[in-house]
Amino acid sequence: ENPFGSDYFVWIDAGAGHGVVSVGRHFCGCNLAIPDTVTLYHNAASEEDLFEQGKCKPGVPPNNRFLTRLSEHFHPNPNVGCEPLRDMTLPRYIESHWKYHHFDEVMGTFYGGSPAGLRRLFADYNRTLHELTEAGHVDADQAIFSLISSSRPSYLRWRSSNFHGTMYIC
Repeated sequence: ENPFGSDYFVWIDAGAGHGVVSVGRHFCGCNLAIPDTVTLYHNAASEEDLFEQGKCKPGVPPNNRFLTRLSEHFHPNPNVGCEPLRDMTLPRYIESHWKYHHFDEVMGTFYGGSPAGLRRLFADYNRTLHELTEAGHVDADQAIFSLISSSRPSYLRWRSSNFHGTMYIC
């Protein structure tokens, strides 16, 4: 329901800014006021980079045997986590990503949209969360938003920012 009679809603995470970045008093809805959509923020350079390039962590120096063995223990498949978000699926995530890859590509700190778009996001979020917990995994909202985003549903929009940039969207 919509007890406020609002056309658009905005979510600001309770931990936004972690006490370091002040949350602005005014947020402009100009980036969120698109009918039937939800806007998510990501920290890739562009939407194309988010879905097409992937994100890799720096490798281990080849001459360091201890770090190499430690890396192999925690990252048995060094290419996992480097693939683009378009390649992420729930089975692939459960198979390996949850063990070490912190999905901060899509941020849960700030998002918003129309009631119709948010209902669709809630349904996808709820389904994904239940699938993860039924498989014995629980993760952060960033991972769930990344899993939902990977299929590029038509009701989602993505804007490039960074953690601090979501505090100043206008």
